[in-house]
Amino acid sequence: MREGGPRRGLRPGVTAASLGAMRSVVLLGPLLLSACATFPEVDAAERGIVGGPAPVLLPTDDLVARSGSAQADAETGAALAARAAGLRARAGALRAAGPAAGD
Repeated sequence: MREGGPRRGLRPGVTAASLGAMRSVVLLGPLLLSACATFPEVDAAERGIVGGPAPVLLPTDDLVARSGSAQADAETGAALAARAAGLRARAGALRAAGPAAGD
């Protein structure tokens, strides 16, 4: 088959190039039409009527100072380990019980 010639199964006069052009129109048409749509949220943001003032941005150092210690101490670690052990025990009991009636 020669380049740009008619394809097998196509109507006479329809070439691969014209088929590609038709695909482009079909795919790009809806995309171009969507560019004409209006988006109320974007328009409201541009006019500054979003629902309140913009949040105040704080330096990272201030946020860290407000949060206190970011490190877990021994007491927190022990509490988490105890909670994890309790959850594992509960999961084991649920597995041993099997499916609930009616499930």
